Amino acid sequence: FAMTWDGSKILESFPSEFSVDGLIRVRYMEDNFYQDSADEFHQQRNNWRSRTTLRLLELSLPQGVRITVALGTNVGSWIMRFMDVFITMPFQASGQDGHCGRAVGDFNIDWEGSAVAVRESLLSGTVPALLSTKTGLVSAPSTECIEGEEPEDNRVPCESVLAPSEFGMLFVNACMQDVCSGGQGILEYYEAFAMRVFHEYAAEAQGKQRCAFPVEPHGVGYFWDPRCRTTASLGCGADGVHDECRLCGGSGTYAAVQCPGTADP
Repeated sequence: FAMTWDGSKILESFPSEFSVDGLIRVRYMEDNFYQDSADEFHQQRNNWRSRTTLRLLELSLPQGVRITVALGTNVGSWIMRFMDVFITMPFQASGQDGHCGRAVGDFNIDWEGSAVAVRESLLSGTVPALLSTKTGLVSAPSTECIEGEEPEDNRVPCESVLAPSEFGMLFVNACMQDVCSGGQGILEYYEAFAMRVFHEYAAEAQGKQRCAFPVEPHGVGYFWDPRCRTTASLGCGADGVHDECRLCGGSGTYAAVQCPGTADP
């Protein structure tokens, strides 16, 4: 990993921070979200998380724009390298569209309408599995899976791990392709990835819509956390009605709970 600013290397140690007043603030740190997600769903130590070094870049830009980059590198012989990028911004009064939704917590996302043609892609012709083969931008997935199953055999396992986050069902086809080519161990990664996607793009808006506080909390943020359905974690059940309504941030008891988007007070 290497990052530069105006030609000079930054973030050369871990953890570390870098900032330029009024322009950018970058934090290079452990990715506790993926770790916590994996730990909450799988209590055993021998899962993808235990074999993957997870680090996180958080970039804060002007006007509330934030870029979160999750970096994963393999440990030992376990092959699990990835980079997940999430771009978020405050809701605009005039409305907005986007590849990952409209910042209102809905799940109506037009992947195909947002696809970039290969000839215009900055990824040198490589296209992620998230794009449907219907677009004509990617070749049809291979019918030979690494563990001998048919690609369609992975639909039910993928739906099972993605369903808890609601948002995750958008990635069933991508999950099926990646499990086919990479093996069943990738299911656990997709489970945590789906939770991160929900956290970044829907949790804050869903909290505003669904939490039922008689009085708006003061000094803390809150959001909708599907993980609270199965695990009683700090801040869950905050409104006394919904387990999924969770407090976060502030400077007191809930400071260790990461708030999504602009939910942190």
